Amino acid sequence: MTTSELINELHSKTLDIYHKEKLKCLRESEENDYTLNGKNILIWHSEATKNLKQKFNHFENIDNLLFISDEIMYFTSQLFLYRPFLNNPLENPITIKEKTYFTYTMYIADRRYFMFSEITFEKVYAYWGQIAKLLAAAFEEEIDESRIFFPRIIQDFPKKDSDNYKWLSKFLNTEYTELNSHRKLIVHHRGLETKFKFEHLKAGSNRAQMEQLIHDRNELPEYFKMHIELTLIGLEKSLELISEK
Repeated sequence: MTTSELINELHSKTLDIYHKEKLKCLRESEENDYTLNGKNILIWHSEATKNLKQKFNHFENIDNLLFISDEIMYFTSQLFLYRPFLNNPLENPITIKEKTYFTYTMYIADRRYFMFSEITFEKVYAYWGQIAKLLAAAFEEEIDESRIFFPRIIQDFPKKDSDNYKWLSKFLNTEYTELNSHRKLIVHHRGLETKFKFEHLKAGSNRAQMEQLIHDRNELPEYFKMHIELTLIGLEKSLELISEK
């Protein structure tokens, strides 16, 4: 198999995962159908942003959102690809002095799985950064770009009685805050691979702790699948919010 054939084979497998797991992004499908809830995203975004208070690069923002959304879907699909081949310590018990331990070896599938998981945390965070730029352009006063972060923009947004705002605010205080806490640990303290290895050592012979550790690791594809849906809803709520009179 040539390298070109290998690339095409991997792409074909990725598309199979998209369909099997019902993964979607702002493009809707690999056919570039730019629709969200029946609306053309490109037209919707353009119309919603044409009367914003601040100077705003509409083309750059929507291009970033579309590309990052695609990345989130792709990297999530890779987690589904590698998950069946992860090493399960519960399947490799050894007994030493009548005590059972669950051994763990980091396979290539494990390494790739953790790598793609860390990337996906970053990509979801980046997506909401672009949403923050979109919302910041609706403020009466210009905000310095260095101060445009999703939490700050949501907290300071002037139209707090809007149902669209309330959805974004609730999301900020729940799913976003949780995701960002994981991202901060990865960026500033230790990666997921390192975390898993040391949590595995800490669990030792405790089967219940080991089961929980494996469960949390294996649930990451579904976790990001949920966040994909939230990114789609989030753009819809944001466009509706800045369109309100």
